[in-house]
Amino acid sequence: MKKLELTTTNHHGRNVKQRIQKIIDDYEKCRKKINPTTGKNAPSMTWNTAKKLYREFENAKLYVNDIYQVIYYNEKMVDDMKYSYEEFKGRIRYLSIKRHDREAIQDWRDLQDIKNQICGEDSEAIQLYPNEKRLVDTANQYHLWVFPKDYLIPLGFDDRVVIEDELDGEEETAKQRARID
Repeated sequence: MKKLELTTTNHHGRNVKQRIQKIIDDYEKCRKKINPTTGKNAPSMTWNTAKKLYREFENAKLYVNDIYQVIYYNEKMVDDMKYSYEEFKGRIRYLSIKRHDREAIQDWRDLQDIKNQICGEDSEAIQLYPNEKRLVDTANQYHLWVFPKDYLIPLGFDDRVVIEDELDGEEETAKQRARID
């Protein structure tokens, strides 16, 4: 995986109103497929909601490399979203990650590397597996919630244990692929 680079969004010649309308149009294409198990369709998107989403995206930073596109939302932007927890107000960052080919991400090490490149090796992040009532699953897009620098999430392992190379030996030995940089 190549290093991520900060870039700008390609608007394909669309002006602001056209970009906001595209958000609505894209949402409408997906809307009827949302909540199929309940038999209820999601509500239509208003112009004001689409405009808010447009502003959020335009103020975010966009990083790309040969495989991934990452949208980085800083602490203030996360506070403006409805995801923020009072204790961490002004302190949580958010990464929205997807592959250019829109396929599923299969490599945990890539997500770790993306977090390190954008937010630093001294930051911890979580990928939430939410209560079904809060589930958002509309694309092969991954969400990392990044805590403040040096904040240790109160779960997980205490010590670093990493095998960098493929293990040779008996079948009972753990399997680990070699790291490719």
